[in-house]
Amino acid sequence: QEMKKVFKKWNAFGFVSLMDELNILKFYFPALARCKHNDQPTRYHPFDTYSHSILALFHLQKISQDYLVRFGMLYHDVWKPDQYYWASIKKDEASQQQLYKLPIVHPEIGSEYALEDFLKLWFSKKEAKQIAFYVRHHMFPGDLLWMNPNKRKKEIMKFISEYWLENLLNLCDITIWDRLWQYNPLQHSDIEGVYKLKEEIKQIYEESGRITLKDLAVNGNDIVKLLWKPGPKVGEILNQLLEFVLEDETRNQKDLLLQKARELFFTL
Repeated sequence: QEMKKVFKKWNAFGFVSLMDELNILKFYFPALARCKHNDQPTRYHPFDTYSHSILALFHLQKISQDYLVRFGMLYHDVWKPDQYYWASIKKDEASQQQLYKLPIVHPEIGSEYALEDFLKLWFSKKEAKQIAFYVRHHMFPGDLLWMNPNKRKKEIMKFISEYWLENLLNLCDITIWDRLWQYNPLQHSDIEGVYKLKEEIKQIYEESGRITLKDLAVNGNDIVKLLWKPGPKVGEILNQLLEFVLEDETRNQKDLLLQKARELFFTL
C-alpha cells in the first residue's frame, strides 16, 4: 500500500533508487533487479537496462500520475537480460530456426515477469494485469509508425475497440520516454513522430466517436436480461460494445452485439 501511494503521488524514481541503495530492490522487484549491469547495444542504449528503465520512469512521472503506467514503464524491459543471454548462445541452424519461432521478444515474456512479480506484491489481479498489459504492448506505438496511413488507421481503431483509447495514449507516453532515454546522440529516435501519432489517434477517435451509448442497438436492460446479472459489469460491457461498433459502424446490430456481450461477460 505504501508503494502504491508513492507511485500515485510522489517521486517513484527516488523511491526505487532508494530501494536499490538499501539493497532491497531484489526482494520487491526481482525481475528489475536482474537488469542491473545488463549492458545493451551501445547503438541504442549507453546505459544498462536498469539505468535506462529508471531514467525513463523519472521523466514519465512528470507527465503521468497513473501509478499503473509508471509501474509499466519501470518494468517495460525486464526480459532483456534473458533475451540477450539466449541471443548469445551458439546454436546450429536448426536450433536457431526453432528459437526464432518462439515468443522470445522482450515485451511478451516481460509481461509475464511483471504479472508474477506484482501478484507476489499483493497487487490485485486487475492491477497486475494492467501493468503487464503496458509491458506487453509498449512497442505497439512504434509499430504503428512503420505502417502506411490506411493500415495504421485500421489498427488504431482495432486497438481502441479492444483496449480503450486511454490505454493507447498511455502506451504512446511510455514509448516517448523509452525512446528519449535511449539517449545516444548518434541514434535518431523519432520522438516527434510519436507526438504526432498521439494527435492522429485522438483525431481518429473523435471522427469515429459520433456514435454514443444511446445509439447502440442494445441497452443496459438487454444486457441484464441476457446475462441475468445486474451490476457494474453491465456498464463495462456496454462501453466495450461501443468501442466494438466505433471500429465498424455496420456492427451496430442487436443480435451481433448480444453475441459480443456474451463473450465479454467471460473476459471482463
